[in-house]
Amino acid sequence: MEQFSFEVFVIGTGTAAYHIVSTLAGSGYSVGVVDMREYGGTCALRGCQAKKFFVTHAEIRALVRSLRGKGFGSTESLHSSWKQILDFKNSFTDYVPKSTENSFVEAGATLFHGHARFLDSRTVEVGDARITSKYFVIATGSRPASLNIKGQEYAIDSEAFLSMESEPSSCVFIGGGYIAYEFAYLLSSFDVNVSILQRSKRMLRQFDEEMVGHLVEHGRELGLQQHVMSVPTSIEQRGKHYVLNFDSGIERKSASITADRIVNASGRVANTDDLGLEHIGIPVSQSGIEVDPYLRCIADAGVHNTVFAIGDVVASSPQLAPVADVQGSYIASLLERLLATAYRKPESLLGDEIKPLVYPIIPSVVFTHPQLAMVGLTEQKARERYGNEVTIRSGSTASWPSSKRVGETHGWYKMLYYHDELVGAHLFRHEAGESINVCALAIGQNITRTQLKSAIWAYPTMGSDIKYML
Repeated sequence: MEQFSFEVFVIGTGTAAYHIVSTLAGSGYSVGVVDMREYGGTCALRGCQAKKFFVTHAEIRALVRSLRGKGFGSTESLHSSWKQILDFKNSFTDYVPKSTENSFVEAGATLFHGHARFLDSRTVEVGDARITSKYFVIATGSRPASLNIKGQEYAIDSEAFLSMESEPSSCVFIGGGYIAYEFAYLLSSFDVNVSILQRSKRMLRQFDEEMVGHLVEHGRELGLQQHVMSVPTSIEQRGKHYVLNFDSGIERKSASITADRIVNASGRVANTDDLGLEHIGIPVSQSGIEVDPYLRCIADAGVHNTVFAIGDVVASSPQLAPVADVQGSYIASLLERLLATAYRKPESLLGDEIKPLVYPIIPSVVFTHPQLAMVGLTEQKARERYGNEVTIRSGSTASWPSSKRVGETHGWYKMLYYHDELVGAHLFRHEAGESINVCALAIGQNITRTQLKSAIWAYPTMGSDIKYML
């Protein structure tokens, strides 16, 4: 068995790990990194970046549909090849693993391929290699959750969806979150019959309820069949089609939907299987690993001073690539400080010279057409925190020139203030994802409503509309 020793060993190679490996190895520290799959992680290979190749194409088709009779004919005359989009996507994703490996090697890291398993808090095993390290960072990410129903093997997950050779003529999504709605709108732009099943009463529960209502109404007009309070019970194969059986409503009435494809979009679970976490006292759960404010893993006997966790494997943080970036950058800086400290116990720096991670304001976007975007507090959370001192400005943008020129009939905004302070922003309209970044900057940098209104904006742009929402 080969023996290796490092100052830092990273398990996982996604966006969360990239900053640590490139920063520390580039600074001359001995760094090892391992992944049991291709190097590059979920976002670049089978998640947010990969899906955007399809979503961007769908946005164009949606715009053409919105401008039908205003310079364009029907989308039927707009020829699209799903296979060509897939090949275009693959031209990007196929390059990622080798590119990631090359960048790590150039930084000075040692690369491993295989499954890492802790033997103790200082040692992991990868195949025939035994590896010791001063510090470990777990960045193993997450994977689609299991449906746990009979016939679940007939459902594909988001990764398989992004690898389909052609679009189906009908599709059912199990789950009512980001993945379900983005893929549902994508298929809808290709005139696919789409259904969405959600267990609870609400779709997209983390977003403002009123704004989600606008999205659901728009989806209904597009022909999306949206079912809440619907619990899947089994999947059957019938010839070339599949039947999803489910219990519907409070009465739990039996119902079924037949489709060419059934997609499991019911959520994600942390990749903690067989990491040997029980050997170092770290509890294992589907939600992930609990960490302290310094991202140290919380164990049965307290915190681990030498084992950290970042990215989607962390139980308490949103599963968003920008959050993983922040965590990776923070840990890179923290470990660089700890490794440079030889005159006293490194952990004594925590709370003194090294402060806990404070997250910046985090915006979120659902890439439907129009997009649904939010940052800060929902109306419910704002009222819970500020009571009657919350001021709400909301309304439709459908009659605004910016909406009319793209044929948008559903456009909405909601801004929440505490005195002159913007505390929440919610948009459902064209390019909402770009506009919400302005609101995120305002909230994060304490730019007041008065300051935003007095600014001169590039005009006419979707971003300049923000001053009319204030």
